[in-house]
Amino acid sequence: MHIATTDSSTFLLTGGSDMRVRFWDLGYPANSFIMANAAGDLTQHTAVSYRWRSLAFIV
Repeated sequence: MHIATTDSSTFLLTGGSDMRVRFWDLGYPANSFIMANAAGDLTQHTAVSYRWRSLAFIV
């Protein structure tokens, strides 16, 4: 995981056990995408999204 800020935005690069590298635009989430697909991916679908969910009720 790597977070950085440019003159115009803050972004996060992540890689996970699913073998994909993602670019997350924290200021404009709709601009987020998969930078590198997993080797076995048959599709080039690169759009990603996220949703917010509060976990405050978990103790």
